[in-house]
Amino acid sequence: MIQRKNIFLETSIICSVAIMIASINFLHGINAIKTYAKDNNLVLGPEEVFNRVFINLDFVNIEYMEGNNPIHYTGPFIFFLATILIGSYTFLTLKKPYYQFLFTRARTKQYGVALILKGYFFRVTLFTGIYISGVILMIFHKNLSTLIESPTIIRQSIGFFLASTLISAGLTLTLYSLFTKFDEVKSIVVVLIILFITFGANIQFPHLSIVFLGEDEYFKGGIFVGGILLFVSYFVSRVTKFEIK
Repeated sequence: MIQRKNIFLETSIICSVAIMIASINFLHGINAIKTYAKDNNLVLGPEEVFNRVFINLDFVNIEYMEGNNPIHYTGPFIFFLATILIGSYTFLTLKKPYYQFLFTRARTKQYGVALILKGYFFRVTLFTGIYISGVILMIFHKNLSTLIESPTIIRQSIGFFLASTLISAGLTLTLYSLFTKFDEVKSIVVVLIILFITFGANIQFPHLSIVFLGEDEYFKGGIFVGGILLFVSYFVSRVTKFEIK
């Protein structure tokens, strides 16, 4: 019964944080669209808000994106950072000597690692799913038929969900592997650098859809990058050893 209560509490917190960040990014996007529409005497709808929130990289042809502005990337950065922290908070909040204690009593090293990482993929998947669903419902709540009649947005949403889940899960495992060798701050800084590099790569190659909306509606690039990152980080997490200082 206690375990069920803990799971319910954890799930509630994850969903609440996801909805809160979705609300912030939605409001930022819709306010920017409203301001642009007002200044240019235009009527812009849900699809434009969707492109603004999830960042469509076609800055040349989409005028309401108002160019390649660094402010655009604040919302996605907060989303990915929150997703990684949600996935990794269980092992970041415990003292390293506890892991030494756990590994000495686990049947195998792999079993000990599995105990430490237990539930990380579920937390990442839940957070990304609630976030994306929340943003979409906020955008299209007045007219859901608009969403149903927009197959491109549906494909992009599903693709972004898969890509962001794999990338966030891979970065969570990367953070775990770094944490086995370094302290929390250094580990998080390195993961943030990797995230910045991923952002920059997608901006430099806008025809790909890795973490932003590019020409590929299915996010094949993001799914590929996330899959490789998850595979490599999973392997590394199994062979690294904790260093207790």
